[in-house]
Amino acid sequence: MANADESIISRFQENLETIRKVAGWTSQELADEIGVTRQTISNLESGRSKMTKTQYLALRTVLNFEIIQNDNRSLATIVKSLVDDMELPAGYEVSLDPVAHSQGDRRKNAAMIGLSVLTAAAAGSIGAIGLLSGLTALWKK
Repeated sequence: MANADESIISRFQENLETIRKVAGWTSQELADEIGVTRQTISNLESGRSKMTKTQYLALRTVLNFEIIQNDNRSLATIVKSLVDDMELPAGYEVSLDPVAHSQGDRRKNAAMIGLSVLTAAAAGSIGAIGLLSGLTALWKK
C-alpha cells in the first residue's frame, strides 16, 4: 500500500468509532452493512486489528451511500474534517454549504461518490447489490 493510502486508512481507523456514532449506527449495524462481525468492528475501533484496504473501501462505500441517501451533512462534515485531506481532481469540489449545491455541484459530487462505489466493487468489497444500490442512489439525486 502506498504511503498516502496507509495515511488515510490510518486516519479513518483512528476515527471510526466517532464516524460510526455520527452516522447513528451501532457496531452491529455497521458490521451488518459490510458483512463482518461486530467483533471485527470493535477490533478495528480499538486498534487491535489493522484495517485493510478492502475494509476501508467497504466502509467508505456504505458511509458515502448513507451521506447521499439520507443527505447526512453531519456525517459528511465529520468524514471530511477527520479523514479527508487529499485534494480532489481538477474541477471537482465537495461543498457542504446547502446554497452551493447547484445541479453541477451535485453531479460532480455524485461522480466522485460513484467512483468510490465502483472502486469498492472492483476491489470485491461490495457485491452487485451494493453496487446497484449505490449507483441507484446517485441517479435519484
